[in-house]
Amino acid sequence: IPTGRMARVIARILQEIGTDGQHVADAEPTRLEQDIYGVVEGAVGGKGLDVTRITRLLWDHLPSEACSFVQEYTAEVDFAIKWFDSVLKPTEPTSGPDPGKATEAP
Repeated sequence: IPTGRMARVIARILQEIGTDGQHVADAEPTRLEQDIYGVVEGAVGGKGLDVTRITRLLWDHLPSEACSFVQEYTAEVDFAIKWFDSVLKPTEPTSGPDPGKATEAP
């Protein structure tokens, strides 16, 4: 999935949450979409997620009741973002199973 499309989908989901489904999407990229593009680009490029930037985006673009949840449970939200970061980060390639073990007797 192209980075721009992922950013657009995530931005539109946040805008739908932020407007209780009243957001009308247009063809022009929004400021939120541009901000999310940088976050998605970092994740796709293997740099991981910027936890501070994502938290700031949530504070800036979620409705007040959702934003108050993020502020009240900042540690838990940060933990969830860091967990997603660990899932999305690339790992070192493995060499696979040791072929010498295949010939061992059980």
